[in-house]
Amino acid sequence: PGLAVRHLRAQALITRMLLAEVERIAWGSPEARELGAIRAPLVLTGVVEEAACEAWCDELIESAGGLDVRVQLQESGETRLASTSLEAFVTEWIYESEHEDARLVFEEGFLEPDSDLARSSRAIRDCWTAEIDWFERWFPADARPSDCLVVAGEGATSTLHRDPFEWLGTSLCYEGSKVWRFFDTDVDHYRLDSNAFALPSAGWQSDQSLFAARHPSVPSARALAFDERRTTLLRDLARDPDRLRPSLALPFATAAVQHAGDLVLIPPGYWHQTYALEPSIAVASQRCGDSNARAVFTHVLHTLQNGHDTASSISILDQLDALLRHSPKPKGLGDDDDPRAPLVDRLLRHVLAQGRHA
Repeated sequence: PGLAVRHLRAQALITRMLLAEVERIAWGSPEARELGAIRAPLVLTGVVEEAACEAWCDELIESAGGLDVRVQLQESGETRLASTSLEAFVTEWIYESEHEDARLVFEEGFLEPDSDLARSSRAIRDCWTAEIDWFERWFPADARPSDCLVVAGEGATSTLHRDPFEWLGTSLCYEGSKVWRFFDTDVDHYRLDSNAFALPSAGWQSDQSLFAARHPSVPSARALAFDERRTTLLRDLARDPDRLRPSLALPFATAAVQHAGDLVLIPPGYWHQTYALEPSIAVASQRCGDSNARAVFTHVLHTLQNGHDTASSISILDQLDALLRHSPKPKGLGDDDDPRAPLVDRLLRHVLAQGRHA
């Protein structure tokens, strides 16, 4: 073929290039038992069995269905807020959602921390690691990140963002599925104070979208539900930047589909965004362990002091470095014997002394 034809074929190949797929590891497999620090996005599959997912969702509606939730109405690139009960949203509003008129509930702190729903989610979130969650173990209740209930109708997206600081993000899906895309290069962004954490913190958010346009060939949620190829179709759509088109180039992006029962782990520094090809219910949360404690402490101190180090904050970080050079302590060690507890206490007293939201 002539040069022009070869050029067109090359362009078509570039356009149709699929995104790389995020690693998936089956829960209970040898690979899952040998996980260390999480350096790239990961999907742990089958962490919660189907019956347990359904029971959790039933309990959610039974115990909290009458509570009001804020609904993001995402209409042609603009978002406005409405309000309804959680039960009305999951039984009515969610099924009226579509790409150009999508509905999303994103409620920080909706689950009561001491409720069975929250406790069971935390236990599952931590099941893959032997590391203590510093937030849960030593931070006071009002200084811990809050879990976020995410209920999405078809076509709904989260914002494109990096999490408020260098914690490990988690998402546990209880119903439906979610498409994820990730990358760790930079993008035009702005800083946004975190509502999920009482200590000083600010995340990174962008007005770009990894799901800006949806090709007419993408099947509806109803069509997917009755298609024997559903799992394969979801996987292919997640990776296809032509059918779910971003507003920016994605040279190093990866993609994943999260099904009910799957746990997604998001390491520090990764931009990410979700898209709902079908309705879903999930709980997003965060954890801090030995592997990322220094990054968490550094972010809190730098946010508090506008990026400047002080003698006190440097001293805290030096102590933390010395502590983490020793082998990690097991989960069963008592607080009286664990040197991490007083260090967390010193960080909190340092923040309070300068004004928690300075």
